[in-house]
Amino acid sequence: MLGNIYTSQKCRICGGPLIHDERKRGLFCREHPEVQATGGFKIQMGNRKHGTGVSRGATSYAEAARILNGMRYQKDIKQFDPRDHRRENPLAFDRLADRWVEFRKKQIKGDKRKKKHWNNINNYMNKAKARWGAKNVKEIDFMEFEEFFLDMGLSSKSIANARSVYNSFFRWLIRAKILKADQMPDLPEVEVEMGFRKMVSQEVQWKLLDEVYRLTRKRDIKIWLGIKWLATYFSIRPGAMLSLQEWQLDRVNGTITIPKPKQKKPQIIRLLDEDVELLRSMPEPISQEMPFFRHATGHGGVEPGTQYGPKYFNVWWKRACENLGVEGVPVYPGTKHSTVTALRDRFSPEKIRKTAQIKENSAFDRYFQAEAEDALEIWEQTRPPKPKKKGEVVNIKR
Repeated sequence: MLGNIYTSQKCRICGGPLIHDERKRGLFCREHPEVQATGGFKIQMGNRKHGTGVSRGATSYAEAARILNGMRYQKDIKQFDPRDHRRENPLAFDRLADRWVEFRKKQIKGDKRKKKHWNNINNYMNKAKARWGAKNVKEIDFMEFEEFFLDMGLSSKSIANARSVYNSFFRWLIRAKILKADQMPDLPEVEVEMGFRKMVSQEVQWKLLDEVYRLTRKRDIKIWLGIKWLATYFSIRPGAMLSLQEWQLDRVNGTITIPKPKQKKPQIIRLLDEDVELLRSMPEPISQEMPFFRHATGHGGVEPGTQYGPKYFNVWWKRACENLGVEGVPVYPGTKHSTVTALRDRFSPEKIRKTAQIKENSAFDRYFQAEAEDALEIWEQTRPPKPKKKGEVVNIKR
């Protein structure tokens, strides 16, 4: 098997090493099998001396095993990158942003005409650093940018300028061979008069969700589920929704956990009963590190088990829109923003902000101009009509 788990502890009887035994789920002394490691765990994958491996610590065997299985899964699907697991976090957005801004500053040194241009670059990159912090640059995709642009609260011209800066930054990452060409995020096109995105009523949204269900229930029910969750649990960012891993979904307690690196506590989303029941009906994953929204087998041209692409939800949403004659409403404005707007007559902005865990800003106020006792009460108000046909066998893939 690829990689292994080690420990700095020794056998308390003979002083010998404690060896990993996957079948017994622990590290034991070969001469004294009753002696088991209790700490000092280290996961090693590949050869770090040659820049192709990584070594990480863990506080428990369970944590170490989870990390190792995740690395092995990434190896299997050819997505393993040792930089993703290193303590120094070399792919952190804020770290690379500072390098690029300093590089551009040196480029224009002494040219007073370009100083204002550098100030704009620095300003837009500071906004992005405040948004993404130490987030891995490979995890910043189309939907992350789309939501960022919507939340900036700037004019369409300013947003277009910001887009140009971020595009230049990522192209520099490719030229510097920090990222590969196919890891360049697809930045949303910025249209004039972007202040308001076209939305739909809640009734139309429900019809569109029903149409997505009809289109995808036999292909992959998770396509419909992901779009439904975007409309229901609007406190989850689209990028975070798309990148959910199996371990983040608690089928027993009916919750989704969203890590918040900048905060001490993660974001916990309590699911509606209907979603908990559907989750519990799905097969157990072979790895807790697998993407929850992953491609099933039998779909040509796509590697089974890989995460949905950043535009995948929008592809099926657009098909539903075309079938129902709805024009010009992408999946994000048609789900999250349409839901928040539909709730304005029933709940106060303060209550919706608390539920959505959104800081007060002009972007939020644009879409919510208007009280809930708790999050579930609000989630209940977003739920679409249940499918008419019950007991239908759907295609749930591992």
